[in-house]
Amino acid sequence: MENILKIKDLTVTIGGKEVLSDVDLTLLPGKISAIVGESGSGKTMMSLAILDLLPDVAARISGEILFRGKNIFDMDNKEKQNMRGNSISMVFQEPFTALNPVMRVGEQITETIAAHKIISEEKIQGCLKGLLKMVKLSEDIASCYPHELSGGMRQRIMLAIALSCDPEILILDEPTTALDVSVQKEILDLVMGIQKERCFSILFITHDFSIVNMVADEVHVMKNGRVIEKGAKEIIFKSPENEYTRHLIDCIPKLGDERERLPESE
Repeated sequence: MENILKIKDLTVTIGGKEVLSDVDLTLLPGKISAIVGESGSGKTMMSLAILDLLPDVAARISGEILFRGKNIFDMDNKEKQNMRGNSISMVFQEPFTALNPVMRVGEQITETIAAHKIISEEKIQGCLKGLLKMVKLSEDIASCYPHELSGGMRQRIMLAIALSCDPEILILDEPTTALDVSVQKEILDLVMGIQKERCFSILFITHDFSIVNMVADEVHVMKNGRVIEKGAKEIIFKSPENEYTRHLIDCIPKLGDERERLPESE
């Protein structure tokens, strides 16, 4: 099966420090690949690189990010704008800061549709209703502002925005971190159900191996800006080769355990 996304030897520096070093990653059509590691391991930086949204202070030293065989860094601005949201979408970790606080959430969804599709206002409103139904929100939510919604509702709005143009790849950056456990489960079940129905690919960024076990087909473990281990989820869980991967798996809560912190390492 041909890769839909392939990262080859990607190295990124910020302030003279390498934050990504020779990163390699592949994503197959219709599959879910988890990027797992501690905070600061480079997971989010890699996702921003995929969309070519690295901060101005960053410098890409080397490497390629191939989407459908074409290097994203070789695309012109128009191609990149068309790719973002249309072919590759991202749900950010904290929806409250990602959403515009002075716009109603319905307007934020329709704005995204209008930016990528030349369709009538009537069809845009029809898309809005369909998207709200897809993420299990009532139509009257469209008239609300972000601060009037719960964290779980805001994350559903972010998901509706990200899926409004039927992307081929959805990047989820710690989408359940700030949510209660019961709401986390609802969001994960929702994402998995939509992904199964629409058959798009997902890059799922997380620090939690228990979530990896629920959602992933493939796993890429990151530490200090490098991918230190990768493979099928079943193989990684059954026989991880790297000690750091074993420590992350050991952090999965078990009933009756006296939890310990992740061991420090070089």
